[in-house]
Amino acid sequence: MLLLGLALAEECSGARLPAGVGRMIAEDAETGALRRGVVAGLFTTGAREPRNDRVEPFRLRMRERRADRLRYVTRTWLTPRRHHIEMVALPGALRWAYFPLKWGLDFAVLPVWSLIRPSRQQS
Repeated sequence: MLLLGLALAEECSGARLPAGVGRMIAEDAETGALRRGVVAGLFTTGAREPRNDRVEPFRLRMRERRADRLRYVTRTWLTPRRHHIEMVALPGALRWAYFPLKWGLDFAVLPVWSLIRPSRQQS
């Protein structure tokens, strides 16, 4: 992530980087690919907005270590989002209950609902 940010600063604003940092960026193929993708998408219209409620391939690729990728995926899948919190107002002592609420809705209720809903529309 740091190398990507520095590579973008160099390319987009003309920032001068130390030679060692420039060498690290040049030697890292993944940073180069990510940088080209970001620059190409800067002025693209109709691009899909990034969201925090799903795993984004770009954000996954930014993480170097397998443990960081796993943490990102786990946090994205398991952390309650704004709509979960706005659904039910819980007192501060019960904030932990948003986690099972999210899991129950996203991993039990919604899959069953999406199976039932198409059959209800045909009737």
